[in-house]
Amino acid sequence: MLLVAIVGALAWWNWPVPQADATYIPAIPSPGWPAGEGPAVLIDDAHWNGATGARGLAGFTALLRADGYRLLPAGNATRAEMLADARIAVVAGPLGLSGWLRGVAARLDLPPLTALDDDALWVQEMETVVQWVENGGSLLLAVDEGPPARGVRGLAVRLGVDLHEGVIVDLGNSEPLSPDRLVFSRENGLLGVHPIVDGSPAAPAVNRVVSVGGTALTPPDGADVLLRLSPSAVEVRRLGDSPAEGRPVPGLARAAAFTRGRGRVVVIADTSLVTSLLDGDGAPFGLGAPGTNNDRFARYLMRWLARAEG
Repeated sequence: MLLVAIVGALAWWNWPVPQADATYIPAIPSPGWPAGEGPAVLIDDAHWNGATGARGLAGFTALLRADGYRLLPAGNATRAEMLADARIAVVAGPLGLSGWLRGVAARLDLPPLTALDDDALWVQEMETVVQWVENGGSLLLAVDEGPPARGVRGLAVRLGVDLHEGVIVDLGNSEPLSPDRLVFSRENGLLGVHPIVDGSPAAPAVNRVVSVGGTALTPPDGADVLLRLSPSAVEVRRLGDSPAEGRPVPGLARAAAFTRGRGRVVVIADTSLVTSLLDGDGAPFGLGAPGTNNDRFARYLMRWLARAEG
C-alpha cells in the first residue's frame, strides 16, 4: 500500500493541471463592505481538498477581498472552535485520503478502487457543520464529478442533497465543440428565479453562466434551483464518452440554494464556478471567463449567504 501511495503521489503531482489565470482582477465598483470589515469567511483546507484558498481558489479569495469580506486563516471548516468565528464556511472538493487514492486510480485509468469508499469527512465533522448551519451559519459547498463528489456525499445527504458522480454533457446547451461547457442563460431558460441570479435594483441580473465539467445534484424539497440542467443534458462516466450512452438528467441542478434551520446553504456541483483558471489552450474559464457573468454569480451567492443580497 505504501508503494502504491508513493507511485500515486508522483503520478498525481506530475499530472497536467489547469493553470491559475493571473490576469483575473475582480472589478467591483461598489464593494459590499469596507475592506476587511465584511462577514468572516473560513475556507476549508483540512480534507485533502481539491481547491483551497491558496490553491485553486485564489481568484475567488481575491473577489471576496475586493468585496470587503474578512478572510479567516484557512483551516478545518468542520471544527466547532473554528466555525465559531465564521459567518460563512466554504468547503470545496474535499477528497480525504481515500478520495485522493481514487483520483489517482482514475487518472492512471486503473479499475475503480471501490474498496476505498470512505467519505472525506468524519461523522462528527458532518454533524458539526449541519448543526452550525441550523444555528445560523452559512455554507458554500462546491464539488466536482467523480471521487471528489463521493468524498462529500455524507455531508450532502445530511443536508438533503443527492450528488451524482458522472460528468454532465449537453449538446444542446453548451459552448461549440465543448459539450461539457454548459451554458445557463436567460435565452435558454436554465437560470432559476432567486436573488442570486435576479440581482436587485442596484445590482444587474446574472444573464449568462458557463460551467466547465462538473456533475448534477438533486436538491432538497423547497430548495431554489439556480442553474437547471436541460432535457438534453446527460450524465456520462467520464469526459469523452459518447453522449448517446449517457443517462438523461433533465430537471436536475448544477447549483441550488436553500435554508436549513436558521442558516443558509448553496451547493454547486462544479468548482470551476469559484475558480479562475486557464484551459490547455490558455483561455480563461471560471470567474474570468469572457462573455459570462460567472464572477457576478459568485459574488451574489456570497452576498446571499451573508444575508446582504439586497
